[in-house]
Amino acid sequence: VNVVRSIMLEAAAAGQVDPIRLSFTGALRAILAFSPLLATSPPWKLPAIYEAMLHVIATSVVPHRPGRQEPRAVRREWKHYPRLKTTRAAWRRQWAA
Repeated sequence: VNVVRSIMLEAAAAGQVDPIRLSFTGALRAILAFSPLLATSPPWKLPAIYEAMLHVIATSVVPHRPGRQEPRAVRREWKHYPRLKTTRAAWRRQWAA
């Protein structure tokens, strides 16, 4: 994740775009799409390929959405069973008798 963010910052600087406006998913997809090409190309082609990848990342801009910052948290997964609201020992005393 930090590597993707650092590449996004580099693409934003190269493309003169606000880094907040770049799509993380678009950047990740571009990196994954360019990675086989970067891995198999000769060393003298790598700077041009990397610049092309930065250009693709810099063009994946999301619209301005004020007040749309999401918290860095995860939701609890929905389970088929109810949550245990007492201790396991208390549950055993009540139900396992």
